[in-house]
Amino acid sequence: MTLNVELEQLLVECFSDEELAASCFASVIDLRASAIGQFNDVLDSGSLADFIGSMPAGIDELMRLPGVLQLKNAEAFVYIFALERSLPALEMAILSEPPVMFLDHEEIHRWATGMGLDGADFDTFVAFVGNYREYSRRLALDGSKRYKIVLVKQTLLHFFTTKSRAAARTIIEDMIVMLDSSPSFELVILDLPGGTDELEIICGHREIPSSLDATVSLVIRQTSMSAEDVEYSLVPMPPTLSGLQRDISKVNQYWSLALDQYRVSAPERYWVTPSRVTTLLLKDLLTDFT
Repeated sequence: MTLNVELEQLLVECFSDEELAASCFASVIDLRASAIGQFNDVLDSGSLADFIGSMPAGIDELMRLPGVLQLKNAEAFVYIFALERSLPALEMAILSEPPVMFLDHEEIHRWATGMGLDGADFDTFVAFVGNYREYSRRLALDGSKRYKIVLVKQTLLHFFTTKSRAAARTIIEDMIVMLDSSPSFELVILDLPGGTDELEIICGHREIPSSLDATVSLVIRQTSMSAEDVEYSLVPMPPTLSGLQRDISKVNQYWSLALDQYRVSAPERYWVTPSRVTTLLLKDLLTDFT
Protein backbone atom coordinates (compact mmCIF):
# COMPACT_ATOMS: atom_id res chain seq x y z
CA MET A 1 0.00 0.00 0.00
CA THR A 2 1.29 3.46 -0.90
CA LEU A 3 0.20 6.30 1.37
CA ASN A 4 1.66 9.10 -0.80
CA VAL A 5 2.33 11.20 2.28
CA GLU A 6 5.59 12.13 3.97
CA LEU A 7 6.45 9.89 6.92
CA GLU A 8 7.32 12.84 9.15
CA GLN A 9 3.92 14.44 8.57
CA LEU A 10 2.12 11.18 9.29
CA LEU A 11 4.04 10.69 12.55
CA VAL A 12 3.34 14.23 13.72
CA GLU A 13 -0.37 13.75 13.01
CA CYS A 14 -0.69 10.38 14.75
CA PHE A 15 1.61 10.33 17.79
CA SER A 16 2.22 12.49 20.86
CA ASP A 17 5.61 13.98 21.76
CA GLU A 18 5.99 11.41 24.54
CA GLU A 19 5.39 8.52 22.15
CA LEU A 20 7.78 9.92 19.57
CA ALA A 21 10.49 10.63 22.18
CA ALA A 22 10.48 6.96 23.16
CA SER A 23 10.91 5.87 19.55
CA CYS A 24 13.55 6.14 16.85
CA PHE A 25 11.61 9.07 15.39
CA ALA A 26 12.28 11.55 18.21
CA SER A 27 13.66 14.06 15.69
CA VAL A 28 10.21 14.75 14.28
CA ILE A 29 9.21 16.42 17.56
CA ASP A 30 11.03 19.46 16.22
CA LEU A 31 8.73 19.38 13.18
CA ARG A 32 5.68 19.64 15.44
CA ALA A 33 7.27 22.47 17.42
CA SER A 34 8.08 24.30 14.19
CA ALA A 35 4.47 23.96 12.99
CA ILE A 36 3.09 25.25 16.27
CA GLY A 37 5.53 28.14 16.20
CA GLN A 38 4.58 28.97 12.63
CA PHE A 39 0.89 29.20 13.51
CA ASN A 40 1.30 30.80 16.93
CA ASP A 41 -0.82 33.80 15.93
CA VAL A 42 -3.64 31.49 14.82
CA LEU A 43 -3.44 29.41 18.00
CA ASP A 44 -3.56 32.53 20.16
CA SER A 45 -6.49 34.14 18.34
CA GLY A 46 -8.80 35.63 20.93
CA SER A 47 -11.64 36.45 18.55
CA LEU A 48 -12.95 35.41 15.17
CA ALA A 49 -11.62 38.64 13.67
CA ASP A 50 -8.15 37.82 15.02
CA PHE A 51 -8.43 34.30 13.61
CA ILE A 52 -9.34 35.65 10.18
CA GLY A 53 -6.52 38.19 10.28
CA SER A 54 -3.91 35.60 11.24
CA MET A 55 -4.95 33.01 8.64
CA PRO A 56 -2.04 32.29 6.26
CA ALA A 57 -2.66 32.99 2.58
CA GLY A 58 -0.40 30.44 0.86
CA ILE A 59 -1.65 26.96 0.04
CA ASP A 60 1.40 25.22 1.53
CA GLU A 61 0.92 26.94 4.89
CA LEU A 62 -2.83 26.37 4.84
CA MET A 63 -2.42 22.65 4.21
CA ARG A 64 -0.33 22.32 7.37
CA LEU A 65 -2.88 24.10 9.53
CA PRO A 66 -5.38 21.22 10.10
CA GLY A 67 -2.60 19.22 11.76
CA VAL A 68 -2.28 21.93 14.42
CA LEU A 69 -5.89 22.86 15.00
CA GLN A 70 -9.17 20.96 15.24
CA LEU A 71 -11.27 23.40 13.22
CA LYS A 72 -15.00 23.67 13.82
CA ASN A 73 -17.91 25.92 12.94
CA ALA A 74 -16.90 29.51 12.07
CA GLU A 75 -13.16 28.76 12.10
CA ALA A 76 -13.67 25.79 9.76
CA PHE A 77 -15.58 27.97 7.30
CA VAL A 78 -12.90 30.66 7.45
CA TYR A 79 -10.29 28.02 6.66
CA ILE A 80 -12.24 26.67 3.68
CA PHE A 81 -12.67 30.20 2.29
CA ALA A 82 -8.91 30.77 2.61
CA LEU A 83 -8.27 27.54 0.70
CA GLU A 84 -10.72 28.53 -2.03
CA ARG A 85 -9.03 31.91 -2.43
CA SER A 86 -5.65 30.20 -2.84
CA LEU A 87 -7.02 27.69 -5.40
CA PRO A 88 -9.62 29.77 -7.27
CA ALA A 89 -10.08 28.05 -10.65
CA LEU A 90 -12.29 24.99 -10.03
CA GLU A 91 -14.66 23.67 -7.38
CA MET A 92 -16.31 20.24 -7.48
CA ALA A 93 -18.65 19.35 -4.64
CA ILE A 94 -21.33 17.08 -3.25
CA LEU A 95 -23.63 19.24 -1.13
CA SER A 96 -26.69 18.69 1.05
CA GLU A 97 -28.00 22.25 0.77
CA PRO A 98 -27.61 25.11 -1.71
CA PRO A 99 -24.11 26.59 -1.97
CA VAL A 100 -23.40 29.55 0.32
CA MET A 101 -23.57 31.92 -2.66
CA PHE A 102 -27.37 31.50 -2.55
CA LEU A 103 -27.92 32.16 1.16
CA ASP A 104 -29.93 35.24 2.04
CA HIS A 105 -29.23 37.60 4.94
CA GLU A 106 -31.74 35.87 7.21
CA GLU A 107 -30.20 32.45 6.59
CA ILE A 108 -26.70 33.72 7.35
CA HIS A 109 -27.98 35.13 10.64
CA ARG A 110 -29.63 31.80 11.51
CA TRP A 111 -26.39 29.98 10.72
CA ALA A 112 -24.37 32.26 13.00
CA THR A 113 -26.94 31.87 15.79
CA GLY A 114 -26.87 28.09 15.44
CA MET A 115 -23.09 28.18 15.86
CA GLY A 116 -23.54 29.92 19.19
CA LEU A 117 -21.80 33.09 18.08
CA ASP A 118 -22.59 36.36 19.77
CA GLY A 119 -21.33 39.90 20.07
CA ALA A 120 -18.41 40.86 17.86
CA ASP A 121 -17.87 37.27 16.64
CA PHE A 122 -21.48 37.14 15.40
CA ASP A 123 -21.11 40.38 13.47
CA THR A 124 -17.72 39.32 12.08
CA PHE A 125 -19.07 35.99 10.85
CA VAL A 126 -22.15 37.52 9.22
CA ALA A 127 -20.00 40.06 7.38
CA PHE A 128 -17.44 37.39 6.43
CA VAL A 129 -20.05 35.03 4.95
CA GLY A 130 -21.63 37.96 3.10
CA ASN A 131 -18.25 38.77 1.55
CA TYR A 132 -17.75 35.10 0.65
CA ARG A 133 -21.18 34.99 -0.99
CA GLU A 134 -20.46 37.98 -3.18
CA TYR A 135 -16.93 36.77 -3.98
CA SER A 136 -18.11 33.32 -5.12
CA ARG A 137 -20.99 34.77 -7.14
CA ARG A 138 -18.61 37.14 -8.91
CA LEU A 139 -16.26 34.30 -9.85
CA ALA A 140 -19.13 32.24 -11.24
CA LEU A 141 -20.74 35.08 -13.20
CA ASP A 142 -17.54 36.35 -14.80
CA GLY A 143 -16.50 32.80 -15.71
CA SER A 144 -13.16 32.92 -13.91
CA LYS A 145 -14.06 29.84 -11.83
CA ARG A 146 -15.73 26.57 -12.81
CA TYR A 147 -18.29 25.01 -10.49
CA LYS A 148 -19.43 21.39 -10.78
CA ILE A 149 -21.97 20.81 -8.00
CA VAL A 150 -24.00 17.72 -7.09
CA LEU A 151 -26.91 18.68 -4.82
CA VAL A 152 -28.67 15.88 -2.90
CA LYS A 153 -32.41 16.06 -3.55
CA GLN A 154 -33.72 14.82 -0.19
CA THR A 155 -31.75 17.28 1.94
CA LEU A 156 -32.39 20.09 -0.54
CA LEU A 157 -36.16 19.61 -0.21
CA HIS A 158 -35.86 19.49 3.58
CA PHE A 159 -33.88 22.73 3.49
CA PHE A 160 -36.70 24.44 1.62
CA THR A 161 -39.31 23.22 4.14
CA THR A 162 -37.52 25.26 6.81
CA LYS A 163 -38.10 28.45 4.81
CA SER A 164 -41.11 30.62 4.20
CA ARG A 165 -42.60 30.18 0.74
CA ALA A 166 -41.27 33.59 -0.29
CA ALA A 167 -37.74 32.82 0.93
CA ALA A 168 -37.73 29.41 -0.78
CA ARG A 169 -38.89 30.97 -4.04
CA THR A 170 -36.18 33.62 -3.88
CA ILE A 171 -33.42 31.02 -3.44
CA ILE A 172 -34.77 28.79 -6.22
CA GLU A 173 -35.15 31.74 -8.60
CA ASP A 174 -31.62 32.85 -7.75
CA MET A 175 -30.28 29.38 -8.58
CA ILE A 176 -32.13 29.45 -11.91
CA VAL A 177 -30.67 32.85 -12.78
CA MET A 178 -27.16 31.62 -11.99
CA LEU A 179 -27.60 28.50 -14.15
CA ASP A 180 -28.96 30.59 -17.03
CA SER A 181 -26.31 33.32 -16.71
CA SER A 182 -23.10 31.40 -16.10
CA PRO A 183 -21.93 28.55 -18.37
CA SER A 184 -19.11 27.93 -15.89
CA PHE A 185 -21.62 27.12 -13.12
CA GLU A 186 -22.94 23.56 -13.46
CA LEU A 187 -25.30 21.91 -10.98
CA VAL A 188 -27.26 18.67 -10.95
CA ILE A 189 -29.77 17.32 -8.42
CA LEU A 190 -29.25 13.72 -7.33
CA ASP A 191 -31.90 11.49 -5.75
CA LEU A 192 -29.81 9.80 -3.05
CA PRO A 193 -31.74 8.16 -0.20
CA GLY A 194 -29.65 7.95 2.94
CA GLY A 195 -27.61 11.07 2.26
CA THR A 196 -23.85 11.45 2.36
CA ASP A 197 -21.09 13.54 3.88
CA GLU A 198 -20.40 16.73 2.00
CA LEU A 199 -17.28 16.67 -0.11
CA GLU A 200 -15.46 19.57 -1.75
CA ILE A 201 -12.56 19.47 -4.20
CA ILE A 202 -10.83 22.70 -5.15
CA CYS A 203 -8.13 23.24 -7.72
CA GLY A 204 -5.88 25.99 -9.02
CA HIS A 205 -6.53 24.80 -12.60
CA ARG A 206 -9.82 24.81 -14.53
CA GLU A 207 -9.27 21.13 -15.31
CA ILE A 208 -7.76 18.79 -12.71
CA PRO A 209 -4.29 17.83 -14.00
CA SER A 210 -3.20 14.21 -14.05
CA SER A 211 -0.48 15.12 -11.55
CA LEU A 212 -3.21 16.46 -9.18
CA ASP A 213 -1.04 19.54 -8.74
CA ALA A 214 -2.72 22.39 -6.78
CA THR A 215 -5.70 20.16 -5.95
CA VAL A 216 -7.20 19.64 -2.47
CA SER A 217 -10.21 17.67 -1.20
CA LEU A 218 -12.12 18.27 2.02
CA VAL A 219 -14.77 16.16 3.72
CA ILE A 220 -17.26 18.44 5.51
CA ARG A 221 -19.58 17.20 8.22
CA GLN A 222 -22.35 19.53 9.23
CA THR A 223 -25.88 19.71 10.47
CA SER A 224 -28.35 21.74 8.45
CA MET A 225 -27.51 25.44 8.39
CA SER A 226 -31.08 25.96 9.57
CA ALA A 227 -30.74 23.73 12.65
CA GLU A 228 -31.12 25.21 16.11
CA ASP A 229 -27.65 23.95 17.04
CA VAL A 230 -25.22 23.89 14.14
CA GLU A 231 -22.05 21.85 13.82
CA TYR A 232 -19.77 22.48 10.84
CA SER A 233 -16.45 20.69 10.88
CA LEU A 234 -13.74 19.26 8.67
CA VAL A 235 -12.41 15.74 8.70
CA PRO A 236 -8.66 16.28 9.23
CA MET A 237 -6.78 13.90 6.93
CA PRO A 238 -3.26 14.14 5.51
CA PRO A 239 -3.50 14.92 1.77
CA THR A 240 -2.65 11.89 -0.35
CA LEU A 241 -2.80 11.24 -4.08
CA SER A 242 -4.88 8.11 -3.58
CA GLY A 243 -7.33 10.01 -1.37
CA LEU A 244 -7.67 12.78 -3.94
CA GLN A 245 -8.28 10.27 -6.72
CA ARG A 246 -10.95 8.57 -4.61
CA ASP A 247 -12.74 11.84 -3.85
CA ILE A 248 -12.61 13.05 -7.46
CA SER A 249 -14.03 9.70 -8.57
CA LYS A 250 -16.87 9.99 -6.04
CA VAL A 251 -17.95 13.42 -7.33
CA ASN A 252 -17.79 12.19 -10.93
CA GLN A 253 -19.72 9.03 -10.00
CA TYR A 254 -22.51 11.01 -8.32
CA TRP A 255 -22.58 13.40 -11.29
CA SER A 256 -23.04 10.45 -13.65
CA LEU A 257 -25.77 8.96 -11.43
CA ALA A 258 -27.66 12.26 -11.57
CA LEU A 259 -27.40 12.31 -15.38
CA ASP A 260 -28.71 8.73 -15.52
CA GLN A 261 -31.66 9.78 -13.37
CA TYR A 262 -32.32 12.73 -15.69
CA ARG A 263 -32.38 10.40 -18.68
CA VAL A 264 -34.78 7.90 -17.05
CA SER A 265 -37.18 10.44 -15.52
CA ALA A 266 -37.30 12.84 -18.44
CA PRO A 267 -35.85 11.32 -21.64
CA GLU A 268 -37.14 14.21 -23.73
CA ARG A 269 -34.89 16.54 -21.68
CA TYR A 270 -31.79 14.36 -21.67
CA TRP A 271 -30.22 15.77 -24.83
CA VAL A 272 -30.05 19.31 -23.52
CA THR A 273 -27.26 20.37 -21.17
CA PRO A 274 -27.34 19.08 -17.57
CA SER A 275 -27.67 22.63 -16.26
CA ARG A 276 -30.67 23.21 -18.52
CA VAL A 277 -32.39 20.09 -17.15
CA THR A 278 -31.64 21.28 -13.61
CA THR A 279 -33.17 24.65 -14.46
CA LEU A 280 -36.36 22.93 -15.65
CA LEU A 281 -36.48 20.82 -12.47
CA LEU A 282 -36.09 23.93 -10.33
CA LYS A 283 -38.89 25.66 -12.27
CA ASP A 284 -41.09 22.63 -11.55
CA LEU A 285 -40.16 22.94 -7.88
CA LEU A 286 -41.22 26.60 -7.87
CA THR A 287 -44.83 25.52 -8.30
CA ASP A 288 -44.72 23.97 -4.82
CA PHE A 289 -44.01 27.38 -3.32
CA THR A 290 -46.60 29.52 -5.09
